[in-house]
Amino acid sequence: MWEEFMLQSLLQWTCRCAALLLALLLCGCGGATPQRPGGGPDAVVFPSLESPDSALQRILREVSDVDEPLFKSGSADSASLPRQSCSEYGNRMNFYPDWTPGGGLAGTAYCGYVFDLTGYADPVQLTCAFATAPDKAKQVYLGVANFARNAWDWFELPLCGTVDPAPKSHYASSPDTLMLVMLVCIGSKQLQLANIRVGNTAPTASFTASTSLGIPGTIVTFDASASNDPDGTIYSYKWDPEGDGTYLPLPPFNPHGSATLAKTYSQPGTYHPTLKVTDDSGASDTTSATVKISLGNFYSGTLDAETWAGGYCSAALVNGRAAVAYMRNEELRYMHALDAEALNWSDVKVIDPDCGGYPDLAVIAGRPAIAYQSGARDLAFVRASTASGSSWPAPSIAYYKTSIPIGYYPTLAEANGVPLIVYIGKDVMDWGGIVWCVRAVDEVGSLWLNVATLNPVSTQGDEPALGLIAGMPVVSYMASTAQSTKEVQVVRASDSTGEGWLNPAVTAVADSIYPFANGSALIEASGRAAVGFIDTVDDTVRFARASDIEATGWNASVTVADPGDNCHASAFCNINGLPCCAYDGGSAGLYYVIATTPSGSSWNPPLPVDASADPGFISLIAINGLPAFAYYDGTADCLKFAIYN
Repeated sequence: MWEEFMLQSLLQWTCRCAALLLALLLCGCGGATPQRPGGGPDAVVFPSLESPDSALQRILREVSDVDEPLFKSGSADSASLPRQSCSEYGNRMNFYPDWTPGGGLAGTAYCGYVFDLTGYADPVQLTCAFATAPDKAKQVYLGVANFARNAWDWFELPLCGTVDPAPKSHYASSPDTLMLVMLVCIGSKQLQLANIRVGNTAPTASFTASTSLGIPGTIVTFDASASNDPDGTIYSYKWDPEGDGTYLPLPPFNPHGSATLAKTYSQPGTYHPTLKVTDDSGASDTTSATVKISLGNFYSGTLDAETWAGGYCSAALVNGRAAVAYMRNEELRYMHALDAEALNWSDVKVIDPDCGGYPDLAVIAGRPAIAYQSGARDLAFVRASTASGSSWPAPSIAYYKTSIPIGYYPTLAEANGVPLIVYIGKDVMDWGGIVWCVRAVDEVGSLWLNVATLNPVSTQGDEPALGLIAGMPVVSYMASTAQSTKEVQVVRASDSTGEGWLNPAVTAVADSIYPFANGSALIEASGRAAVGFIDTVDDTVRFARASDIEATGWNASVTVADPGDNCHASAFCNINGLPCCAYDGGSAGLYYVIATTPSGSSWNPPLPVDASADPGFISLIAINGLPAFAYYDGTADCLKFAIYN
């Protein structure tokens, strides 16, 4: 019966084409009114359709419920309404009008859709979204069944793809509240319909957090770039970082907000940060996460229980896992974690049975490497054969001693893909020496370039720290003209390789001080060089940051902690953009403290890590954005490792 009806309709369409010509005026994005003037170059021929009442009776027997009755993908056409010159491709509908390049407008492609408006109280705004858009708006029209007059109303689709048939009662059948829509493409090249909808589909809010655990002072970065709106765009992002219902105000210079947010949580507690996204039609969605800030839940365990294991320990993140290089008597040893949480560790590997001391661990060209003093008091270097450090070749001598022993307090970093080592050469004076820098020609250290002297001839240097600040090598060291007069001096390389240096060194802190060994005194803080040290005048741990990128000017130092006169070892690093410090609290054990600002201008109260320890050497790194500590425990006389739990 349906086939007979369609044949009859097509014959009527052919015979009475002039009666079916509908001239349409371009409508605005806010709505359209069907028009009926005729003729002219914009005249179009629409398919001959059965009346809305007749189509409705047939569709009521065939339409089925769908998950989203007000939202149809391109392929979700109703089998109960006709279609011509269309094909389905995934969730899109391809339209192929029968159009000749000569300019004829008789070709059409059309497809029908049925929407169930049950329970829908909003206006029946219709919107089309195209994967491949038509050449111009006049080539696409929407026919909507008008049940008040049992006829089809035709709307010219504007560029924004939206029309507003009104009043709603004319276009929703009663009592079944179905809406019949015909999408017609006339005289156009091929196009693809992505979806057609009644009303607006709300956006989906989604975000990630850099960490869900932390201690006071932890910065958590949120990223909402995964939020999306299936039928429009995200208009605004609003954040409630505390989860207390108070959204941050949108700044006047950015009324749409930002898809990212960095939040510092300075107080312990459980927070439920919330994101609210709003689309360009005013619909919104919210989602929340959980961030737990607690007062230092640290877990400490023994890595190497042998006596004196852990002397001069140095930790680093190697191939995404924690690793430690350290001494045990005269042996240079190495261990690496077997999991990302550093809960399980490899067996001990002896790298060199005749080590003079001071190992510093770093990653060079993707593999762990160690600079240290050999048993003969030369500067030694070794780079692992594997990315994890599961096997090692025989160490080599980077530089031999001449008239004085060398290789004291080496600090290692990668500069332009090759190792760079800064170290001390000492004479009879045990409180200082010459600060030297040497650079390899390749990652394995097969050949080393000439030594550069970094400290002025009028001073003695000791315990250097090497780091890359804004891509340039920078060195800090303890400088003195006498054993009782000490200060921190800093010198910066003139190029990224460390071949040239900007002498003379500048004084960063002019106090009676004792800086930290093993390269942990120098870090980057908010894009500038920064140093940590122990002030032996007032027995405090202090921190100072450069005022310029060249590290030629320095701000006044601030107090990090006040452990008293029992503090002899500490370490610094940058975790989640905040300066952090671990230090020896004497009889009170190992402590950790984190800055409240990226520049380190102020600091949180210290947190206990291992109250029973007597730490003599400390190395601080970040694992999964949380602090981790390798240290020698003088009480237990062994190497320990502590993590945030």
